[in-house]
Amino acid sequence: MKKNRLTRVLALVLMLAVAACAFAGCGKKPEELIVGKWATVIDFQKVMEAGMDKDDAEVLAEMDFSGITMNMSAEFRADGTYTTEVDKESAENAMKQMIEKLVPALKEMVRKEIADGGSMDPGDVTDEMIDQMLAVFQVKSWDELGDLFVQEMDPEKAFENADFDGKYLIKDGKLYLSHDAESDPAEQEGTEFSVNARTLTLKLQGKDVPDFMKELVFKRVG
Repeated sequence: MKKNRLTRVLALVLMLAVAACAFAGCGKKPEELIVGKWATVIDFQKVMEAGMDKDDAEVLAEMDFSGITMNMSAEFRADGTYTTEVDKESAENAMKQMIEKLVPALKEMVRKEIADGGSMDPGDVTDEMIDQMLAVFQVKSWDELGDLFVQEMDPEKAFENADFDGKYLIKDGKLYLSHDAESDPAEQEGTEFSVNARTLTLKLQGKDVPDFMKELVFKRVG
């Protein structure tokens, strides 16, 4: 009985060791581990915060965009090239979800502004009084304003600085990335990163890198 139990314990230890080895890449170098396809989910709230100045940030604080996300992928190839790309379909869906929350939030902000300006209680501000402000946006209804926002959306343009197609180099424990196929990655500032068989964390730098991309945690998908 003791022998059987010992056998089971040894089998369990062996299984855990194999799993740990797989998770850590089993001694593979970062240059080998990074090769493959990776994916991450980006919080749209952070995207909005990155594109707003101080005054806009105060407006954003009145709105709740939690739960709105979009997808981003990265692929590192053995030939030293890489690509990163925001999934435009998920970005467009995120924008639409944002607008669904934005329009009601704008109405409430207008209600508060009217109340403050007229020394009124917000509950005394009628929908008719709020609707009069639609002239500022040159629309006739709040639904029309939402449609206008949707028409103005352009995920391709909004996230063009989030897509890169360049070269990479791993040297002295850092990842060097060029943002185009012609530039030498060795001439760029090194980026801190960590990678194992399942997870890749990048801390991107540079003036063209949006704040929401400064630290990205990817999961391997291929």
